[in-house]
Amino acid sequence: MIYVSRKVNSLRMRSGYQHILEQIPGVNKINASPENIRKRMGIFGELGVMGVVIGIVIGILAGYNYGAVLQLGISIGVLMVFLPKTVSVLCEGIIPIANAIIELVQEKFGDRELYVGVDCAALLGHPSVMASAVILYPLIVLLAIVLPGNSLLPIASLAIVPYWCGAVAPQLKGNVFRIVLFVLIWTIPVFLIASAQAPVHTLTMGTLGLADPTVVNSSFDMGGDPLGALIIRIFALFS
Repeated sequence: MIYVSRKVNSLRMRSGYQHILEQIPGVNKINASPENIRKRMGIFGELGVMGVVIGIVIGILAGYNYGAVLQLGISIGVLMVFLPKTVSVLCEGIIPIANAIIELVQEKFGDRELYVGVDCAALLGHPSVMASAVILYPLIVLLAIVLPGNSLLPIASLAIVPYWCGAVAPQLKGNVFRIVLFVLIWTIPVFLIASAQAPVHTLTMGTLGLADPTVVNSSFDMGGDPLGALIIRIFALFS
């Protein structure tokens, strides 16, 4: 998606959570950008090697056998190398379109300065996004198990995690540590909202024929959407 919006003051653009993280002693000193990780860790800081190590750890924790552990490690390593490159090539095709829209909009609005933005999916090719997502997968599953009040075990919903990472990566300057920390904290209310919305989500999906209405289900993107949950609660007051 491509969006057009007015230019706003850079101070207002600065995110509140970025400011909060800058105030936390210790956290504000951690620079876990992919470039810095490679510089400090050498070959073990390369995305492919990180993917292999993370995949092996996940496989061991999941109780896989030796062959499956190696296969998972290699698969995640390949994913972290080729997916960013593939997505970045696709996203390059958006740039000419965005530039053409800028020219068209500037002709229509004269002296007004506008931004042309794209959907956060365009940032899936950034190395910090995929690195953060792969680290978050097991952490989010673990959080689902230990979080009081949660009844959702995410499976298909994990597919939305890279989009969350892409949405905050620019504000957090591609710092993998901060991206993981923020998304993990953000996941807590999403879990609780998705659990509370499970009856509505199940009824809706069953009515649309997208899921078995006899099995309670929910999701991060629809069931855990804070705005959607708020709108449902408001309309419930008048029903």
